[in-house]
Amino acid sequence: MCESWWHYRQFLEEQRRVLAEDLDIKAFEYGLDQFPALKRITITPAAHGTLFAPLYKTPMIRTLPYGLNYSIPRGWPVSGGPYLPADEWIEENKGKWRGFKEVIRCLAERKAAGVKELVLDTHLLPTGVTCRFFDQPSLEYDHLVDLLQRPGFRRLDLALMVGQQEPGDWESLRNGRLRSALAEAAELEHFQLNTDIGYPRARDPGSHLALLYDIFPIERWPKLRHFGLTRFLVSQRDLVSFLSKLPASVRTIELNCLHFISGDDSHRDLLENMRDSLDWKTRNAAGRPKVTIRLDLLKYRLLDFGEVGSRTVSLEEEVGKFLYDGGPNPFHQLFRDVVLPGHGGALRDEFQPELVHPWVDHDTLVLMGIEKESPSVRNEDGE
Repeated sequence: MCESWWHYRQFLEEQRRVLAEDLDIKAFEYGLDQFPALKRITITPAAHGTLFAPLYKTPMIRTLPYGLNYSIPRGWPVSGGPYLPADEWIEENKGKWRGFKEVIRCLAERKAAGVKELVLDTHLLPTGVTCRFFDQPSLEYDHLVDLLQRPGFRRLDLALMVGQQEPGDWESLRNGRLRSALAEAAELEHFQLNTDIGYPRARDPGSHLALLYDIFPIERWPKLRHFGLTRFLVSQRDLVSFLSKLPASVRTIELNCLHFISGDDSHRDLLENMRDSLDWKTRNAAGRPKVTIRLDLLKYRLLDFGEVGSRTVSLEEEVGKFLYDGGPNPFHQLFRDVVLPGHGGALRDEFQPELVHPWVDHDTLVLMGIEKESPSVRNEDGE
């Protein structure tokens, strides 16, 4: 314990010096100059992953002693509960998103002209860049627009913190500034939006939330091949209408951990509406979008809030069979947002990419040799 604490203190002191002297920014700028073929930049608050299992083995992480037990740092504000308030984008707050701010500045200054993809990946942590980034004009907003205007810019994964807004707020999404910025990416092929909306606000009566078409300028994205929404408030009717307007070039769609505004909407009804209303089934097989739906395990009340929310039930093959091949609807008839264990889907974990196994109960996993039988069960059997 004493040795771990000593190493951790050294780590903290080094990081404070790095920030104070802008050494991280200088290293990033140097790296951009050294890698002219660089195509993508990923910004994540989750580089350290989980204890003993970092997601990115950065030079700094590789210097940590093997087996060091330390408090996992996060690069952006992360709540221990389901969500944090979305801070104003003002000078005293911008330092919370230092990496994002400096990356878009460097790219706007025409460094690394080959970079055509920007990925903000929270790995389902309840965080993101504050959505109030889009409230008012700012130098950083102009930097983002400059990046999106790059010839050949083709991918944007955007993560926004939107928590603790009242139903009538959402001005950051409704004022047109987000849409205007996105419209500059005329050659966009891949777009993904992730927010930090938590399950307790799933039935938020957000009647004033803008329609999807009023937020995302899909008419300006004729080359779009992927569209994804994660943890977003939607109405079933608006979502299906929006999907019908996606360009025919789209090949993959992700609808992850969505929350419906109306208590009358559900995933089961959404799939039926998509099957009956969209013309995708009439297209040849190669032109049909592959739809993936992921369900937050928090909905099953199996897990507490926090980073365990990185686990989801993923449905892909089951959705495709229902939409195109006359297969059964994977969602329960009574609990219409739930897929019961054993009825399709795979369990995935953002912090353990190698962990992918069928969505079945524990006893079945034991029989499959994936999980071990719990000691309590063995004791009950008298072994």
